[in-house]
Amino acid sequence: MYSLNNDFTPQISLLIIAHNEEKVIGRKIENSFALNYPKDKIEIIVVDDESNDRTRNIVREYEKFGVKLIEQNPRKGKASAINLGLKNANGEVIVITDANSMFHRDAIKNLVRHFSIPVVGGVGGRYEPKNPEGTHVGFGNLMYWKFERFIREKESSIDSIVGMNGNIMAIRKGIIERIDENLLTEDFDITVSLREKGFRVLYEPEAFSWKPAPKSLRDEIIQKKRRVIGTIQTLLRHKSVLFNPKYGWYGILILPSHKLFQMIVPFFFILLIISLFGLYLSTNFILLHVIFYLLSAFLMFSIVSMVLLRLKPNTKFLPVVLSKYFFLQHYEVLLGWWDYLRGNYQVTWEKAESTRDLFEAGEW
Repeated sequence: MYSLNNDFTPQISLLIIAHNEEKVIGRKIENSFALNYPKDKIEIIVVDDESNDRTRNIVREYEKFGVKLIEQNPRKGKASAINLGLKNANGEVIVITDANSMFHRDAIKNLVRHFSIPVVGGVGGRYEPKNPEGTHVGFGNLMYWKFERFIREKESSIDSIVGMNGNIMAIRKGIIERIDENLLTEDFDITVSLREKGFRVLYEPEAFSWKPAPKSLRDEIIQKKRRVIGTIQTLLRHKSVLFNPKYGWYGILILPSHKLFQMIVPFFFILLIISLFGLYLSTNFILLHVIFYLLSAFLMFSIVSMVLLRLKPNTKFLPVVLSKYFFLQHYEVLLGWWDYLRGNYQVTWEKAESTRDLFEAGEW
């Protein structure tokens, strides 16, 4: 452990990655202006990935206040936009964020204080999903991220977090010059790359950002499926890190348990169901029958929960929400594997539009 230098304020570049963000980009820039950080030490750069709405025109209105617009043509995706931003950023620390992610005023100040320690290569902030109306999708996400925050705090204390969140992440300039533009989870890949190069990647719970959680099941599946595909890509790309003591607890425990097992558990679950069904048919052992009935009841309850939450989205009965979320998590992993194996994905992202509508409606 080390003591933080709260007075450490290096030059930073804030990279805002955007594509068709006319609903939120103005709000994001205003939010960036309000950050509690020396104004002469912060460079705000918007990298626009060939928007065809008013995004670029809105950003140009802020150029007189020092905001820089970098135009990427043709559209190549977020990873490519980040590479373009890294190439043009002048800060000692690069903070990367999305256009619809808003920062607490002390977020950057709390992120960058860790970089006074040379071994720190990256710092991930805290992401808070919020929906004013408290829909079931937002509630499920909230439960998931509460658990994730707990895990990341423990990971950071023993080694490094498994992956930074693309809504709020900071990296030391010069370590990562370029990322693979074919990857769908650039935040995860950057984290593994930093740890592979010998740097620690920490979690800072006092640097938090928020944005609406998806309001529709379709938007949630789009987001999660994309993350599953990107996770598979990154694990295969950095397979030498898995179970490798060279990378400390990160290689031995954190990466395998938090990411690899997440990607294979649904297959073991399916194998378990098939095995139990076979044993149920072939033996009269009462305990196996009881286990099979309990598992079947849980699966049926999860499916009923999915249907119930489609009919009554504002249902907050905890067992229903959690069983639906458990089922959905495994379903999304299987969908991700199916699309990955078929090559049915692209690096340009499909936005969850419902996470932007709240800004446009003035609800945030």
